[in-house]
Amino acid sequence: MDEGTLMGLRGTLARLRHMRPESGLALCGLEIPGEVLAAAGWPPHAVAPDATGTVLCLGTAGPPNDAVLLCALGEARTVPAGYHEVLRRTFYHYRPLNDWLATRTGWLPATLAHPARVLWKKSGAREVVGARMCRLRHPLWVEQYFLKDGESLPSAVRETRADRMRDLGMTVLGIGHTPLFAANTASLATTLLLALVWLGMGPGAGVGLAVGLLVAATAGCVAFEPWATRRYLTEDAREVVLDEVAGMALTLLFLPSAPVWWMFAVGFCAFRVFDIFKPAIHWVENTGWRGTIVWDDLLAGLYAGGATWIFLQLMR
Repeated sequence: MDEGTLMGLRGTLARLRHMRPESGLALCGLEIPGEVLAAAGWPPHAVAPDATGTVLCLGTAGPPNDAVLLCALGEARTVPAGYHEVLRRTFYHYRPLNDWLATRTGWLPATLAHPARVLWKKSGAREVVGARMCRLRHPLWVEQYFLKDGESLPSAVRETRADRMRDLGMTVLGIGHTPLFAANTASLATTLLLALVWLGMGPGAGVGLAVGLLVAATAGCVAFEPWATRRYLTEDAREVVLDEVAGMALTLLFLPSAPVWWMFAVGFCAFRVFDIFKPAIHWVENTGWRGTIVWDDLLAGLYAGGATWIFLQLMR
């Protein structure tokens, strides 16, 4: 099993832990390294054979038909006897951006493809940006969760309307669920919105909206960071892009009161550079402060705003 699939499996194991935290775990038919289990909060267990395919058995150390909760990982299967299906979801695996791009350059003419690859490599983006893991839909596998008849799951597992509303907010209307460039897309959407309001309705409306987005996005990240950690099963989930809205809004507040369209493009590029490469920013991520997911973006926005202001002064 490759590293990208193991990264996706960590999420599966973490979901199982969240769904039945009091249960033990037995693994059937799937070789999982001990460090992967440990990362999801499970102790290493022996692997038992399962002739029917890949099944994770939760709540028993015995055969699968004694388990409280089964998780089938692979191609879709029928509901086992004595169980009912409680959840089915797409299985996501991870691939470096470089690998994803390598499979999607065939449409470029050779005269452009080679220079583009050279520029990508020489710029340093290949090592910094290209090494980032992209969360991609697995073409064949799904996750299926089967609960033993007569058993129930904790109410916290069942999604509520409030959970869906928080998800819409933290992912900025679902942008965070896109498999690629979610942070870039959220930043671009923020820039376009502010540019339209600023240029169409005047500086007062533009600045007011930027301040409102900055305050609301920051407050949302701080308030719902613990919920996001539980929801997306990681401390700095890639699904959360509300922090990019806060950082982008802060950057654009450094623009002059009557900007022209290209100045918004400069601010956008500056913020993405500082947010991706994070010069003198990583220390914020290690503070453990509440709302850490947004403080590094605000610092990136501060740096990017200062760099944009200096650039615009030099252009005068």
